[in-house]
Amino acid sequence: MDVGGARNALEVQLSKLSAAIDRATTGHVMGDIPRDSYLRTRDMLTAERAEVQRKPDALPKEQAEQPLSPVPFRGVVRGLLDEWATISVQSKRTILASMILRVEICAQKTVRVVPVWAPADEAPPGAKPTAV
Repeated sequence: MDVGGARNALEVQLSKLSAAIDRATTGHVMGDIPRDSYLRTRDMLTAERAEVQRKPDALPKEQAEQPLSPVPFRGVVRGLLDEWATISVQSKRTILASMILRVEICAQKTVRVVPVWAPADEAPPGAKPTAV
């Protein structure tokens, strides 16, 4: 079982549910959705989100080693791109943080995003090799 992939899929699902709640709230505030419809929809989505939020706790803890391939993240990236306009900023940050190990900003005005699947011993750009 791919625990990381399952956890990422749950994060995408949580993001979609949060975005749906936000859209329903906006529709109600703008007067497009009647109050009773909004309350039913909100309660249903909130309950579904609470159920999905419990699922990651049931998954086994991930091992400390980093994934060496971007393959487990393909579905997450595709889902993120497909839902980019509807996902909240906080959800985007959470999903991106699960895929980005660090961001390196160099003196040469270059920026490098290092994914979590990058080798741990990878030297930052511009670093001089050290003799062993």
